[in-house]
Order: sequence, then structure tokens, then C-alpha cells
Amino acid sequence: MNNYLKHFIFFLISTLCFSTYANGKTENDNSAESSAVEQIKLKPPLSEKDIERLDYYHKEALAALRKGEYQYSALMFEKYLKIKDDNPKIYEYLAPIYIKLNREEDALQALQAEIKIRPNSFNAYFEMGKLYREMGEYKTAIDCFNKSLDIFKTAEAYFQLGLTYERINELDKAKNIYNDIVILDPNHAEANFSLGLLYLRKNDYKNAYDKISRAVEINPNNLNYNLYLQKTKFLMKEKSAEPSIPEPKNN
Repeated sequence: MNNYLKHFIFFLISTLCFSTYANGKTENDNSAESSAVEQIKLKPPLSEKDIERLDYYHKEALAALRKGEYQYSALMFEKYLKIKDDNPKIYEYLAPIYIKLNREEDALQALQAEIKIRPNSFNAYFEMGKLYREMGEYKTAIDCFNKSLDIFKTAEAYFQLGLTYERINELDKAKNIYNDIVILDPNHAEANFSLGLLYLRKNDYKNAYDKISRAVEINPNNLNYNLYLQKTKFLMKEKSAEPSIPEPKNN
């Protein structure tokens, strides 16, 4: 059993505890929050006017976000942070908004700020991993995904880690991860499809067909899956039509 499978075995077990992590109720989180509370006590209390402003900015930001008005939503959240900068939820909202606005560096800063307040934030490390990968910083992305998996083991985090290994051409590592995912979650369409593509790259059409057809079975409406299934069928037929080359006779 490889290391990925050993770690990933905890995935199904840990899903039972997701709500605990999602709500940030780990022992370390409680400790971090206690520290934050102590720091807050040292700050002067907010005035009634500031509290009213916070409420207004928060409502405006969320309303704009629901309408897809990302620029205005970001502005309102930023105004909120000028008054109160220790609410991790605000950074959690801001990061994807900045991504929508193509402000990747600002998104990273928001996620880093969230981690300072809430060190065991699975979501922050997970989103940082995706950001760093898209920025071409693959080693840092891998570190972030591994940190997210240390906090909470999910199929999606393992899958994103596998995709990152593919980007740096470490195909065996990616393949091992995808295999581990489909063993424990046979209905993970993307893991099956990615495995099929890896087999296709090696001209292993039989295994490629098996995995891609499984992805199609899980998600029959995915056009990309169907396209590659037809391509694999064509290559299999073409391969079977090739004349066999006779072995040379020994004199």
C-alpha cells in the first residue's frame, strides 16, 4: 500500500467529522481564537457609529456579491476591514471575489490573512494551492494542498494535488493519487477521467477506455468525457486494424 493510499484511507472516516472542521471547532482553532480574543481586548471598543458602518458595509457587500457586482462588493468588504480587520469570514469572502476580478495577489493576501486568524482553515490552504498552481508556483501549491490535507482529507483536495503533479510531469505520483481516489470513491468522475487520459498518453487504450467509459457512466452529459471516449474507441479500432509484423526467422 503506497503512502497516498495510507493517508487517503482516512478520507471516508474523516468525512463524518467534516462539520467539526467546517465550523472551525478544532482544539488548535479554539486556542488561536482565544489568542485573537485576547488581542481584541487590548483594542479600544468600537463606537456605535463604527458598528453601524460595519453592519452597512457587510450588508452592501453581500447584496452586491449575490448580484455579481464584484467590484462594489470588494470595495464594501475593504471598507469593513478598515474598521475591523480580525474577522476571518470577511477574508474568506474576499478571496474568491478578488479571483473574479483577476486580482490574484490580493486574493493570496486575503487567504494569508485568514490563516493568521484561523490557522486550521482547510479552505484557505486549498484555495491558495489552486492559486499558486495557476501562477506556476507548483512546489508552493503542493505544499498548500498537503497542508489542507493535514487539516481535513477530502477527495477533491487529493484530486487537485494529483492535477498539480501532472503539471510538473510527475505522472506516476498523479496516477497513484487518482488510483487511490477511485478505489475509495469509485464514483469520482474526474479521477476516473484523469486516469483514462494518463493511460491514453501511454497508448494503453484498453485501460484508457475502461476509465473514460466509467467517467461517462457517472456523468453522461459531460461533452469532454464523451469526446475522449470516442477518440479512444477510434484509436483502439485503428490499433486492432494494424497488420501484425511477423517475427524474423532464425537462420
